[in-house]
Amino acid sequence: MYYLKKNHIPFLKLLVFAITLLSFQNIKAQNYKCIKTDAITHFEGANSIIASIRIDSVFYVGDTIDNISFHMIRDTGLYSNIYKYNGASWIGYKYRLLPNGDNIFFNAYHEPIIIKTPIYINNSWEMYRSDSLNIVITAVVSEIINMSFLGLTDSIATIKLFAKDTNNISIENPVNNYTLRLSKNYGLKTIFNFYTFPFTNSLNQRCFYFLSDTLNLIGITNPRIGWQNITAYDVYNWQPGWEFHTTEGTTTLHGSYPWYDYTENKIRTILNRDSIQDTLVYTVDLCFYKYIDANGNISYNRYRDTIIEKHSLITRWNRLPNEPYYEYYNGISYYIKTEKKVSESGFIFVPNQTDTNYLQPMNYDHACFYRWHTALGETFLCQGFLAQPDSLGFAYYRKDSIEFGTPFNCSTLLNSENIHEEKNDIKIFQDLSNGTITIDLIDSKSHGFTIKIFDLLGRSIIATTDTKDKYIFSLDKFKSGVYIINIQSDKFNISKKIIRQ
Repeated sequence: MYYLKKNHIPFLKLLVFAITLLSFQNIKAQNYKCIKTDAITHFEGANSIIASIRIDSVFYVGDTIDNISFHMIRDTGLYSNIYKYNGASWIGYKYRLLPNGDNIFFNAYHEPIIIKTPIYINNSWEMYRSDSLNIVITAVVSEIINMSFLGLTDSIATIKLFAKDTNNISIENPVNNYTLRLSKNYGLKTIFNFYTFPFTNSLNQRCFYFLSDTLNLIGITNPRIGWQNITAYDVYNWQPGWEFHTTEGTTTLHGSYPWYDYTENKIRTILNRDSIQDTLVYTVDLCFYKYIDANGNISYNRYRDTIIEKHSLITRWNRLPNEPYYEYYNGISYYIKTEKKVSESGFIFVPNQTDTNYLQPMNYDHACFYRWHTALGETFLCQGFLAQPDSLGFAYYRKDSIEFGTPFNCSTLLNSENIHEEKNDIKIFQDLSNGTITIDLIDSKSHGFTIKIFDLLGRSIIATTDTKDKYIFSLDKFKSGVYIINIQSDKFNISKKIIRQ
C-alpha cells in the first residue's frame, strides 16, 4: 500500500489546480469553423472590391475534409505570361478540416496556413512558417466577445498575428498590423487573401485580381442577409415614373482618323413595366438629341418617341465576382464587383498557341469596357492606345425620391416648339362604345404617313403606309392591355399610348 507523504501534499494541490484550470479552459473553449460551407459568403476589401466563396467540391480522405472553392485564373509559375483557368481560389488551393479542429488554408506555394480550434483566450500557435522566406507567423487569441454584425449577434474571436524570422527575432511584415475575426456560427468575419499570404512581394506579384490583403464579411446566402451577388435583375429592376438622363459621345484625335465627333443626350422615362419569361420589358418615353460632326459636316437628329426596351435576365455577369467565364471569341475573362456596380476586368485570356491547356493574355485595342449599375442600367468607356475615346454616363437620374445630377430639358433637346404644335394638330380619338380608334391627320400639314400599332413586347399588330388624312381602326380583335400607336411622316415621329379594356 502506498501512503502519501506530507511533503507531497503541495504538489498534489498544484496538480489539482492545473487540472481544474485546464478543465475550465476546455469548458470555455469554443469549436469554431472558418468557412460557412453551406452558404455562399461575400467579403469586401479596403478598395471596395468584393470576393466570394462558394464551395464547389468536397473530398474526404479518412477523417480529413478538403473543401474547394470555385476556380480562378492563375499564373502557372512555369513561364512568363502563361496562365491556367482552373487555378486556386483567393482563399487558396483548398480549405482543409482536420479531426483535431485545425482549419488549414494553402497559399500560392501550397504552404499551409493554420487556424486552430477549439478557440480560447490566450491560445497561441504557429500559424505559418516559410524557411525560404525566413518568416514564422504566430497567432494569438486576444479576445472573445459577443458582437453584432449584418443584423446578427454571435460570439467573435479576435486573433492577432506576430511575424518573426526563423531565429525568433521580430521582423516587419504586413501581418503585424492585421487581425482575424472569427464568428462561431458564420465563419471568418475578417478574412485574409490566403492565396497571397503572407503578402510578400513574390506572392503579391502572382495575383492580378486587385483584392485587398484583408476583407470583411458583407453578405451570406444562408441565412440570406447583407449584400447579395449583383445580377441582371438588380441592374434592370426599374419602376414606372423613374427617369434616366444619359449622355454619350466621342471626340477623335483628328490625326490619321476620320474626323467624327458626336454627342447623344437622352431622357428616358419609364411608363410601364412588364415581364415575359426571363426578360424585363419596359415602355419608355424617349426624348432624343444627337449632334454629329463628320469631317466638318454638321448634322442633328432630334425626336420624341415611345419605345420598348427589353433586358434579358440571363447574362454572363450574373456569375460571382472573379469567377471565370468563356468569352464569345474563345477567350476567358471575369467580372469585378463592388457593392453597387459590375465592371469588366479588362483582362482577356486566350488558349496558348503551343499548349491549349494553358492561357496567355490577349493584346487588344479599341476596347470598350462596360459597367452595370444597380437599378440604373449600363454605362461604358472606350479607350486604348489606338482607340477612339467614347463614353456613356449618367447626367441625371430620379428613382422615386432619390435624385442625382442635373437634368436635361426635353424642350431644349428638341430645340423646336413647333413639334408640340404639330402633335396638337394630330387628333387621336378612342371610342369605347364601339371599340374603334380614329386618327385625324387633316391639319397636320404633312403628306404621306406610316402608322403602326404594336404591343408592349414590341410586336407589330397593325402597320400601314398611305396618304389618307383619316384612319379608323377596330380594336375588336385586340386583347385587353396597353398598346402604342406610332405615327411617322416627313415632319414628325410621335407615339401615343392607348388602353384596350
